[in-house]
Amino acid sequence: MRITVNLSSYYHWEKVPEGTPVTEEDIKLNRVRPAANGGYNMRVTRKMVTHTSICISEDLICRRIIHEFMPQNGNKSITRKEAVGEILAHQIMPHHAHPKHMTSFVIDVDDGPEESLLRAMIDPYTEALHASGELLIDPSDVEAMVARYMESASVEEHTDHLHKRFGVKRVATETGVKS
Repeated sequence: MRITVNLSSYYHWEKVPEGTPVTEEDIKLNRVRPAANGGYNMRVTRKMVTHTSICISEDLICRRIIHEFMPQNGNKSITRKEAVGEILAHQIMPHHAHPKHMTSFVIDVDDGPEESLLRAMIDPYTEALHASGELLIDPSDVEAMVARYMESASVEEHTDHLHKRFGVKRVATETGVKS
């Protein structure tokens, strides 16, 4: 799936000035990150209309669905479009921009779900045990998980979900197409 997130501002990463202390809290809160050449880079917000294009593999969507269903995460069964929203919220956008900087979403490409991929990825979890001694995924839960993943969602429905998930209002453009 390829998504374009339109932004009013974005995060830029600049070298932390020499002598500026970097704390564990700064790292944990994603205010700084290790630089490729040593030291740290700090997150700086730049105001500028721009976008970020994201490609999310079906493998990553399946992994997120499995992650959400783990006992430590409350055995939440989520749809494919919910998984995409969670991936954007927790894995991708924190490195690019704050949610308040998002102005619209465009799904450029969506090849749809791959049932056999999800089933193959779930299979090892139906035999593995949680620390509590229970199965990570009970085999009786698999069909419901797959059914939620396979729920039909058009590009328009994915786009609507992302706008709702991030609290971004959809507006009509000059051509009359919503973004």
